[in-house]
This record gives sequence, C-alpha cells and structure tokens, in this order.
Amino acid sequence: MARTLLIVDHVATRRTSLKMLLVQEQYQVLEAASCEAALALIERRRIDVVLTETELPSRSGLFLLKELKRKRPDIEVILLTHNASSYNLLQALRNGAHDFIVRPIDSGEFLFQALERAYRAIQLRQEERQLVIELEVRNRQMSSTLNRMSELQHALERLTMFEDPGELLQGLLDAAVGLAHAERGLLALTGRNGELAVKLSRGLAQGFCRSCAEKIPDGLLSAIFDHGRPILIAGKLPPKLEQKTAVEEREALFTTPGVLAIPVRSGTRPIGLLVMAGHPRQLPFNEADLQRLTQLAAHAALMLEKAGRIRQLNKQAQQRQYA
Repeated sequence: MARTLLIVDHVATRRTSLKMLLVQEQYQVLEAASCEAALALIERRRIDVVLTETELPSRSGLFLLKELKRKRPDIEVILLTHNASSYNLLQALRNGAHDFIVRPIDSGEFLFQALERAYRAIQLRQEERQLVIELEVRNRQMSSTLNRMSELQHALERLTMFEDPGELLQGLLDAAVGLAHAERGLLALTGRNGELAVKLSRGLAQGFCRSCAEKIPDGLLSAIFDHGRPILIAGKLPPKLEQKTAVEEREALFTTPGVLAIPVRSGTRPIGLLVMAGHPRQLPFNEADLQRLTQLAAHAALMLEKAGRIRQLNKQAQQRQYA
C-alpha cells in the first residue's frame, strides 16, 4: 500500500524539516500551509494520514480534525503541538484523532511509531471491509443456491403429478426451460429405429422441428448425443463445435450465446437429449444450471421407466383377464 500523508503547518521550515525526515522512510509527502489548503487538497488527492499542527492561522488543527473526520472518516489524523494540555488532548481524542505528539520531534521514533499504528489501523479497516464483502457474497451465493434448490424441488414435485409419458416429457421440457431461464429448448428422443429425433420444443421455428421430427441430421446435436456427457457452453460456440454445427441448427438454436445439453438415460442406455440454448442477458449458464438439469433429467427418466413398467403390468393384467 502506497503511504501518502499530508503535513499541515503554516511554518515552512518545520514542514520542510518534517518532510525530509519522512521522505527518508519512503513516505509520499504532501504539504499545506493552512486548514483551508488542506481541505482543498483532500478533495483532489487520495490521502491516508494527516499530520497537523494544532495552532494554525485562521482555523485550528482541532477544527481541521473535525472537518476531516466529517468529510473523510477513514483518514487518520495525528496532531502535533507544543501545548500538551489535558484539555487539548481530550478534545483531540473525542474528535477522532489517532494520536497526539508533543514537539520537538528529534529522532522521529515516536512519530514513526504513531504512523505505523495509523497505517495498521487503515489496513485493518480495509481487511474488515473485504471480509464483510466476502461474507455478503457468500450469503448471496447461499441464498441463490437455496432458491435454486427450492426451484428444483418444486419442478421435481410437479413431474410426479404426470402419469402419462407424453405429459411427463412435456413437463420435463417446460421445467428445464424455466429452471435455466433459457430462450429456447428441445427434447430429442431415440425412436425404435435408433435415430435421434426432436419430439418437443420451446421457442424454436416449426420448420426446424418438422425437419428433425424423424431424424436429426448430422451436426452438433448428434455429436453431443454421441458424446454422451452433459455439456455447458457459457458463451459462444468454440470454433471446433462451430465447425460441427449444421446450418439449420445454427439458425434455429445457436443464434445467441449459451448452451446446456444433458443426456436422458434409461439406466445406462442413452435414450434422448435435453438441450437449452440462449441464456438471459447478464446471466450466463453455469455449473449449477447444469447440475440442476442433470438431476431433473435423471428424475424424469426414472419416472418414465416407472410409467413403462406400470403400463406393461396393466397390459399383462388385461391379457390374463381375457385369456
């Protein structure tokens, strides 16, 4: 931290003598000959510590102390005086002086010790502020995490309301778009022929969805599905992925930054792909979004399996009934 201080004294020889002493200790020293000049200077310059005489022309050092603390409470003020009366000392401490030094200043030992304490006080305040900022950030992050967990729990509870597989899949897509605050989304599933095709979408052109209703053409979506792992792209597509993107995909899905892609599995077998595209302005997709959608897709896959087993059991029961 650069140590900049201001000497306020109407006697030029004393200012010069004190400045020479301080410059030798690597302090950056500014000078003012009056209370008014000192107050004008702190409006223009960043000053951490002020060394001021108590006896100044027109206005006293105690008045300067009060004004400095009113305008810049963080400034540390050390008063220099020949008059060490208990009244002056009490007034100085009551008005926030950091220290009170009686002249003459010979070796400067007491002065340097007072300055070290003043700068240490400044440093401690800065550290305290930083800790407060960090705690506030952590509290906001914790609050945000709790809100996200609550949103996810609410979405999972909504999915349990659907018994029909089609309604469940639509609920999955709607919940994913809502959780990610995405501009566009699609759910692609593999058919009996093993081909990946778009089954449901939000915010996408109907022409693109119709062209992918039977099979998604080779491109980025098929490459992500083959990749088999969740993908997060917070900004624009990297050049390597841009090269794999089909023209139709680029125009329909990737016109704005941000991609989240989550495989949908039945057990260990991939059966589909949940894709969100276009994050809100100033709110890029992040790892928390990826984790939430991964949990959502896993939960929906379990419910699809359950619905499939229930349908199979019902079918078997009907067959036995008519046998």
